[in-house]
Amino acid sequence: MTSDPASVALPDIARVRSELAATAAMPRADAVQVCRSLRTRELAAIGAWQNAHLADASGTAIVEAITAVSDEIVRTLVARAFAKLGAPDDWSEQVGIFALGGYGRREMNPSSDLDLLVMATGSKAPDWLTKAYPDLQALLWDVKFTVGASQRPAAELARIIDEDFVTATAVIEQRPIVAGSRPVAEMQDLLARLRRRQSLAFLRYKLEELAKRRAQAGVSLFQMEPNLKSNPGCLRDVQLLRTMAFIVFGSRDLSALTGLEVITARDLEEVTVANDHLLRLRSLLHFHHQRKQDVFQLADQVRMARSLGWADVSSLRAVEHFMKAHYAQVLHVHQMVDLSISRLRALGHLGHKLILIKSRKVLSPDFTAVQGQVYLSHKDFWSLPDAGSRLIRMCRLAQSRDVRISLELQRAIKANLALITDEVRHDPSLGRVFLEILADAGRIHPILEDMHNCGLLGAYMPEFGNLTCHMQFDSYHQYTVDQHTLLAMSYIDAVAAGRMPGLPGMATIFPAVKRKDLLALGLLLHDMGKYMGRGHVARGAIMVSEVADRLGLTEEEEDFVYFLVERHVSLSDASRMRNVHEPSFLREFATKLQST
Repeated sequence: MTSDPASVALPDIARVRSELAATAAMPRADAVQVCRSLRTRELAAIGAWQNAHLADASGTAIVEAITAVSDEIVRTLVARAFAKLGAPDDWSEQVGIFALGGYGRREMNPSSDLDLLVMATGSKAPDWLTKAYPDLQALLWDVKFTVGASQRPAAELARIIDEDFVTATAVIEQRPIVAGSRPVAEMQDLLARLRRRQSLAFLRYKLEELAKRRAQAGVSLFQMEPNLKSNPGCLRDVQLLRTMAFIVFGSRDLSALTGLEVITARDLEEVTVANDHLLRLRSLLHFHHQRKQDVFQLADQVRMARSLGWADVSSLRAVEHFMKAHYAQVLHVHQMVDLSISRLRALGHLGHKLILIKSRKVLSPDFTAVQGQVYLSHKDFWSLPDAGSRLIRMCRLAQSRDVRISLELQRAIKANLALITDEVRHDPSLGRVFLEILADAGRIHPILEDMHNCGLLGAYMPEFGNLTCHMQFDSYHQYTVDQHTLLAMSYIDAVAAGRMPGLPGMATIFPAVKRKDLLALGLLLHDMGKYMGRGHVARGAIMVSEVADRLGLTEEEEDFVYFLVERHVSLSDASRMRNVHEPSFLREFATKLQST
């Protein structure tokens, strides 16, 4: 390994190659032992280098270093297996050895699988390959790779990827390790054929796969113990963006996605930074646990935050600052995936272009709904003196028409959040509009989610904005504070719509609640003190007064919201200590809690 901490972490490939070349004359068992020991030694050296230079060791440098060592060992074992069973001198023109998947992307973490394709040209594998391939597999396993290998003629592979899009995904990420011009050309031809024949079906399959992954991950991408590989916004999503780029534009380079017209080079640079961050964390996890470990557990988060130089600042712990930055990067990747899908659909890559005029509905002089999504009607909007006020009113209008804010409009809003001034925040007429949004039980969550995703909710309600991507480092919560709160808002919608069968009597009780807007406001604000650290209930209750003043609440209304925020942990505390179905407890609790 290099000793210069400012340089890229790469093994000494010349030395590795020299040591491996010496195995050609060794008996099989000795050669395997040398390869295995060399791999173990180099992985340990890469891990030690990463730990010694955490401040400047990029995740990409680490995985590329591991990939480079793996390449040299694979080439050595291929040469040994093929020579033993009579491969001709020009065998690389008959057979190509290709890395697939993460190995193909040069993104091998310490415990990653080694995915390999041995592809014969034409329609039939030569006899010598049929004999040599099992020996190659045995050698790879003996060296302690976790191998996912297959051997196919090019013609058979072309048929398979036409039907099996899991295999097609891996092949799209191929990289030749040992291959002459003919196998490389045939590989390029079959991938070009896939793009010509199956692009629509393939993209639809990938979106179905994405939907399943998101369903398995749960309702939020901000889980407290995320899976760095499969959770929304994590490594699988970056890989999906590259796959989209290849299918639509013929290049696996993320920069190709600028062809979707809305996504910028800066957006994609941030995706690359997020990918590097995730690869870095995943390598650290694998090295620390000495096995494949993709779930980022709380104990690992604490340890890694300290190791990476994060510190306690103000009333927040190092791990809370670290994870807030992590979630922000993951959120960006997630939003780029959604925006890419939106553009693919709009440009006809997911089927025929929709005749948008048929679904076009004018919401106001400034905004139009198309296919259930709100778009800006004219480019002069952002220069209007009351544009900030119009945005808040648009949200209420969108909610009342059951339409969502388009991703394109969300991006534009995010770029113009300075329009939400103190004057806008203190406008009592807008306060009433915001309360109307909160009063519309049954459809509160969708509009608040859109407002939050583009930063509008946090700009209008800074107390909530402070909670963005803020983790709750305890055993009671699964999500970040903002997502926990939005999830709670969705429960109001579910109760209003009768979708909470586990709450007997609620169908009668909830309609009788006269001020659903104040109930929802109390829920929206109940954890707003958490960004200041411990003692969040008292801190949050104190902050109610300022919010109430801006929204134009009466003293009685303010007292009710204060009551909700100040007492919100009482029932949860009681539920952990008492049987909430016991009548005597309920009478005692109701007397203690009283009302307002």
